[in-house]
Amino acid sequence: MDIHVELLLRSISRIEDDIIIKCADGEIGANSFLLKVRSEVFQKMFSVYAESKTREIELPEFSLKIVGLLLDYVKTGNIDIAADVNACVIDLYFYYQLADHYLFVELREELMDELSSRAKIPSDAIKLVKLPDL
Repeated sequence: MDIHVELLLRSISRIEDDIIIKCADGEIGANSFLLKVRSEVFQKMFSVYAESKTREIELPEFSLKIVGLLLDYVKTGNIDIAADVNACVIDLYFYYQLADHYLFVELREELMDELSSRAKIPSDAIKLVKLPDL
C-alpha cells in the first residue's frame, strides 16, 4: 500500500464507527470507510449489497476476539501476530480464514506463514483446509 494512503489511514483511524458487525458472541462497531479502503470485498459490500442499507454485517462463524484483531489491522495497518494471537493455533486459523475471505492479502500471507511455522503445516495444506462457505 502506498505510504501516503497508509499515513492517511492512520490519521483517520479515530473516525467513529458507523456499522455493526454481529459475531458469534456479540457485536462490535467498525468504520465502513476504513474497511472499504483495505478490502475490495468490503468496498463492493457497502456499495451494492444489503449491508450498505442495513449497516450490519453478520459474521456468526467468528468470535469478537478474531473480528477485533481484524479491525485492529484495518485501523492501524500493523500486523503483530505474536501479540494478536497468543500461541493459539485455532484462533490463528480463524483469523487467517477471515483475512482470506475478505481478501486482506498481506494479512493473509503473514498469517499463513505464522500458521505454517506454529502448526508445522505446509502453507499449501493450509490453503486447502476451508471453513464452510461464509
